[in-house]
Amino acid sequence: MAKLGGLKIGEPKKAASQKKAADPNSPGQKLVAAVTNIRKAVGAGLPLAVYKRFLVAELKEAGLSVEQDVPFPVRHKDLIIKDAFTADIVIGNDAIVILRGDNGAGDFRDEAATFLRHSGKKDAYMVNFGAKDLRKMIAKASVRSADIAVGVKDKSKVN
Repeated sequence: MAKLGGLKIGEPKKAASQKKAADPNSPGQKLVAAVTNIRKAVGAGLPLAVYKRFLVAELKEAGLSVEQDVPFPVRHKDLIIKDAFTADIVIGNDAIVILRGDNGAGDFRDEAATFLRHSGKKDAYMVNFGAKDLRKMIAKASVRSADIAVGVKDKSKVN
């Protein structure tokens, strides 16, 4: 096999089907399955609180540790606001789920990055039950480096 500029000529590219498949037991895959099942079963247009209750039940049924309406602190200098934001759903120690119900939720990366930084979680999922296309209902953001996670160390100044 000949080499050209570091490339091996004649070596076939790996097909998309040869890529490592996602673990069906991962929290993210269980979330995708739950959201898909709920949307197909009950349809669009219900109040967000209805989808939230169904989603929590589905995730628990799938064996995940789930909490809802979890407050998180945010620190600025010496001031800590203990309930600065609330995650709709927290899955185990790893992920936050942000729920939306509008048709054009747009880009949630800034919100997700802020939630991740202050919560210490590694993944954030935005689930938009208002999206018309099932493929556009879920978006994921992840912490790429350890320096983005900021924990609250001094709880004595919590307001």
